[in-house]
Amino acid sequence: MSSAVNQMGWGEKISLGVSILSFLVAFIGLTLSDSVSKISSKADIVATNDTIKLNSLINQNGYIETLNLKNRGRSASKNVKLIVEFFVEIPKFELTSDEDIGKPEIKGRRLKIPLERLSSNSNLKITMFSDSPISYDINYIDDSGNHKITMYRETAQRDMLDMILILVIIISLLAVVWIYRRASESALMATLETHQSEIQVKLREVRDEIGNIEVVVNEPNSSSTAELNESDKGIGQRLADFITKI
Repeated sequence: MSSAVNQMGWGEKISLGVSILSFLVAFIGLTLSDSVSKISSKADIVATNDTIKLNSLINQNGYIETLNLKNRGRSASKNVKLIVEFFVEIPKFELTSDEDIGKPEIKGRRLKIPLERLSSNSNLKITMFSDSPISYDINYIDDSGNHKITMYRETAQRDMLDMILILVIIISLLAVVWIYRRASESALMATLETHQSEIQVKLREVRDEIGNIEVVVNEPNSSSTAELNESDKGIGQRLADFITKI
């Protein structure tokens, strides 16, 4: 792997660094998100609200708002105290739930609603009426601490963000694999070319050695042929001298 990285150009190294950094950021963000944390066995209370504006057609003006809280977690929230902080005066309200509701406490613009528990998939509905628009912040306290309740629209946006983070993780992993594969192929081709060059050098050396051996073998053959020619010439001369004497 290190050899593959060494074979990379600056562009590939920058792309690899960006991909790894994107993967780490997305992975950390996804790990810290509530969508992953809610997989663990704990409570997760979210809220939805709906506002209706009354008009003169029914001879009554004002606003009706319904706030519905639900525990989407895998375990119950125990010793719950729901705290609603209104920006103006507390409106008229009505409470309904499939759990036992304690006596509400009103102090200034703060409304506290106690529940012994809010089981998984249980609901608490607060129906409010006011002559003016209703605005508030909401949180709750239970055995595990103090928690801010998220509205469903915020939860939907968070889920969309989690999906984007998952896509970033997948794309980053694919990019890292592709870059490493391309670099590995380049390193392999460079290694093969180096080996091929070495083999060609070795072949040239072997051919040179074979050529030297042929020269050494041919030189003794040439000397023996010359000696034979000289001996043949000696015999012919002696025959000529013998014929002359006759």
